[in-house]
Amino acid sequence: MTLVYSLLALTLCSAAFGAKEVVLPHKETLDANGKFKIAWFVDDNDVLELQAVVETTGWIALGFSPNGGMPGSDIVMAWIDEDGTQHFSDRHATGNALPIEDSHSNVELLELSENEGVTTLRFRRHLNTCDKSGEDLTIEGTSRLIYAYHDEKPVNGVPAKHSATHRSVRSVNIAQYEPPQLAFPEAEEDVKHIDIRFEQAVTPAGERTRYWWRGFRLPEELRTNKVHIIGYDALIEGEEAEAHHLLLYICHKTLNDTELAYIGNSDHSRCERQSATTRATASSGRKPHTIDTEKCNCALQS
Repeated sequence: MTLVYSLLALTLCSAAFGAKEVVLPHKETLDANGKFKIAWFVDDNDVLELQAVVETTGWIALGFSPNGGMPGSDIVMAWIDEDGTQHFSDRHATGNALPIEDSHSNVELLELSENEGVTTLRFRRHLNTCDKSGEDLTIEGTSRLIYAYHDEKPVNGVPAKHSATHRSVRSVNIAQYEPPQLAFPEAEEDVKHIDIRFEQAVTPAGERTRYWWRGFRLPEELRTNKVHIIGYDALIEGEEAEAHHLLLYICHKTLNDTELAYIGNSDHSRCERQSATTRATASSGRKPHTIDTEKCNCALQS
């Protein structure tokens, strides 16, 4: 029996870009309030075209970080003065301070506009700019996107520091421009689908990270027969900007009814990780995943 889970090379460098405008099919909202939205597309030449739409008329900044922090990040920054003068720059951060302008820009500005309290920025760059200075990051896999904005325009060309509520980081799979879809075998009676949900998971203010845990028991027919996981997807409803990753463990001990009823902080989980086997992971920015059962050992149990 097979089981589907739904859980909450060679690099070529070129300086030339194509002239045609492309549709940006991939979209994400980076902040919990829905004020910072992006859309993007990566073409066959590994050129990224990205648009940021932000509810502000001050400055905006978007960057690719090696680890989620500012130091070492590759950042673009933009704003429009009261007289209509546009400012756009390719920058890099060496610390938690105003990013430094790059000695050479590897980003092409396509659009910078304001309309009814919203700033729109559109640009393109190569995933790998082949920059020799070390000021640019190569974009690959899941990217740590850092973003910030300010509601006031810079004074004398100097952006004021953002507030704590106007900046954050989000993991997004930018480079995977053709995300795999969850493909299930059709017309096979032995393929089962299970939703595993947290009914009351919360993200309280003031905590940087919260790990939420719950246990569950498989249906009897799945516990008494050998089954395989053939795919999984994340179901995140209402807290997409806050959720970071989900892990599914197979616990090697039997949980009683009291332990199964517990839902809460993972510090008090009833199944220690050292006595469990990880069977599925889903992180922010990751798309539905299908497992090739001929190439891996995906058995849920024997």
